[in-house]
Amino acid sequence: MSNIYDVLAWNTSITYKKNDIVYHITETKFYYSLIDNNYSSVADANQPTNSIDNQFWGGYIQDSNNDIKPHFIWSPSYNSSVNPVPRIRLIQFDDGVSSRMRQGINNVLLTLDLVFENRNYNEAEAINHFLYARAGVESFLFLPPRPYNKRRRFICKNWSMTPSFYDNVNTRASFEEVAY
Repeated sequence: MSNIYDVLAWNTSITYKKNDIVYHITETKFYYSLIDNNYSSVADANQPTNSIDNQFWGGYIQDSNNDIKPHFIWSPSYNSSVNPVPRIRLIQFDDGVSSRMRQGINNVLLTLDLVFENRNYNEAEAINHFLYARAGVESFLFLPPRPYNKRRRFICKNWSMTPSFYDNVNTRASFEEVAY
């Protein structure tokens, strides 16, 4: 693959490298190879001819509501930050007294400032393609770092990519947790 725009349709006769992106026409979804020398599922004798085996392909998983959602599969670098942001409702009275209440059941949402450092072109393209395909609107599932390591729904409205040198790219992304 040479850029995030020219994604080829999944082909049963191609061997894919890790982070290669394919478009599955029948399912109308993008998938990302999890391993090198990844054959299409058809090459695996146990798979039907029109299916991608999720053991070797990432991009979609089933969430706790049994919905199939996009899944961000890449792990960030260690210098990423997690910012819990409580949602509160503030009531201010005339005499200067105020009252604060939790807003909603899931009222502490996370904002993640993630860094993906020193990634090769293939991985950087896959990360940027995933974010580009969601376009800041479609939510996706991601497992934040500990101690917040529970799969949650996020959106990403801004990200940037910085090439450091040949085949070495840094990507920064801001993930905002969204309530269901």
